[in-house]
Amino acid sequence: MRKKRFKHPPHQDIPALAVFITRISGNDTHTGILHRDITGNLNIIDLLWHESLRCGPVTGHYPHPYVIPDLIEEEIDSVSGLCRLIENRNSTGNPQKIPYAFGVPMDTEINSTGDIILKNGLGLTCSSFVLVVFKNAGVPILNIEGWPKDRDDDKERHDKLLDLMRNGRPTNTPPIPPASQEHVDKVEASLPCIRVRPEEVAAAAIADKIPCGYRDAERGGKWIFTQLPTPPQQ
Repeated sequence: MRKKRFKHPPHQDIPALAVFITRISGNDTHTGILHRDITGNLNIIDLLWHESLRCGPVTGHYPHPYVIPDLIEEEIDSVSGLCRLIENRNSTGNPQKIPYAFGVPMDTEINSTGDIILKNGLGLTCSSFVLVVFKNAGVPILNIEGWPKDRDDDKERHDKLLDLMRNGRPTNTPPIPPASQEHVDKVEASLPCIRVRPEEVAAAAIADKIPCGYRDAERGGKWIFTQLPTPPQQ
C-alpha cells in the first residue's frame, strides 16, 4: 500500500481526484469522492444515507483525511467526469433517491444521463457507491471475489444500521427519517452478505496493485483506521 498517498488535513492542495475517509463515531467510518471540476473548484459526492445522495461544491475548509489514487490522467478524467455527470443529473430538482442496502452489487450501472441503475442489488452503501463509480468509469479498484460474508463485527454493524433504517434519527439536524418497513425487511433478508468497510475502500484506492484483493484491502484498511482522528464526543 502506498501509505504516502494517505493525507491528513489541513488540505491546501487536494488534487483532481481523491477518496475521503472519516471516522464518524466509535468504529463507524464513512467514505466518498472528492474531485475538482473544470474550473478547479472542489466538489464532493457520497451516499450519506438511505435516499440521500450528496453532490456539489465543498464550502469552506475540508476537514477530513483522504487518499490519492495512483491513476493516470485519463483514468482521473474518467472518474471525475462520471462524478460530474451524476451531479448534473441530480441538480435538476428531481434528484435520484438511491436506497441504502448492504452488499456490493457491482453490476450496478450508471447510464449516459447519470442515473444509477440497480440490477440485482437492493441499494448501495457509502462504500459500494464509491466502488460502483470507479468501476463504471472503467477503473475498478477492488476485486470482491473471495470476500468473506461473516467477519467478526459485520453482524453488529448490520444490526445497528438496520435499527437506524427502522427508526431514523428524529433528533438529528436535519432529522434522519426511517426507511419503509418493506425495504428494511428486504435488506434484513439479504443477510449475511459481503461488507466492505469504508477504510478498505480507501486502502484499495492506494493499493500496490489495482484492483485490490481482500487481504490487501483488509490489511490496509486496518492501518488507515489507526490514522483517523477520534471524532468529538456528541
